[in-house]
Amino acid sequence: IYASGGKNLGPAGVCLAIVREDLIRPSSPPYVCPSFIDFHIQSTSTPLCSLYNTPPTFAIYMVNLVLGYYQKAYGPSDTLANVQKKAIRRAAQVWGTVDRSNGFYTSPVRPADRSRMSVCLRARGEDRSLEDRFVAEAEDAGLFQLQGNKITGGLRVTLYDCCCRDSNQGLFDYRRYNGVKDEAVNAACKFMEDFARRYH
Repeated sequence: IYASGGKNLGPAGVCLAIVREDLIRPSSPPYVCPSFIDFHIQSTSTPLCSLYNTPPTFAIYMVNLVLGYYQKAYGPSDTLANVQKKAIRRAAQVWGTVDRSNGFYTSPVRPADRSRMSVCLRARGEDRSLEDRFVAEAEDAGLFQLQGNKITGGLRVTLYDCCCRDSNQGLFDYRRYNGVKDEAVNAACKFMEDFARRYH
């Protein structure tokens, strides 16, 4: 398993590789992969004296903190399965709000390709001035950074699980919603529904 974990497992750029031991064997000529990502070299280098390269210690430390958070928040058994269930439920809630808006909200993303982490949408036929109003009113309601890509525009609801409790740099103001992500997702969906009713 070779997985990007930025924002859900650790800082942006974090990548996690889980490799079965029977797949870790010495490379033989012709060498297909560069030595710095040769899993045999990485798994057999000895710590302290001669690691093949310096590991990203801060990123590893942060991943450890996040995994500890997940265990505490979701329980020690089936932690990742529980994280996945919650992510699916939250995304379905926001995507459901888009789908029930009678065309007020639309998305260029096909239903089969919809993200669990990033809901990209447009309001009332790509009305940029209305989308700017959406972002401003959302901020007044304690919902932050809902603007989409600077070039393509639109709106974007991010559902990353790991955020700092004191941050207002994610979907919502943790101080207003007591650090409870589900309450924030509920608030975002309610805001979206109310906004659509007012401006449809």
